[in-house]
Amino acid sequence: MNYLMLDKDDITKSYGKISKKELLKEGITISSKLKSMKYLIQNKECDCFEKNDCFYIPITDLNFFYTKEERLMQTSLTVKLKVNLLKGHMPENLALLKILFH
Repeated sequence: MNYLMLDKDDITKSYGKISKKELLKEGITISSKLKSMKYLIQNKECDCFEKNDCFYIPITDLNFFYTKEERLMQTSLTVKLKVNLLKGHMPENLALLKILFH
């Protein structure tokens, strides 16, 4: 089986301010790390396979399409991200992940 490989560090950087957050009340900066990722296919949650700080999604679960004008193959899917952070802070978040192949 073939997989789409997603590096944890790349996801963290592209997701935004998930890696560091300023807590204004306490005046401290904390760090977080991506703990787990699931993807949704037809309203069903599927676990990503994890190995060597990367998440893997079977490409058979993805719907690819090609745009002639832009000469791009692309797909998108909804992912559920869970980060290690202080209790009570952003336990899970949904995000739309768009993937473009040149």
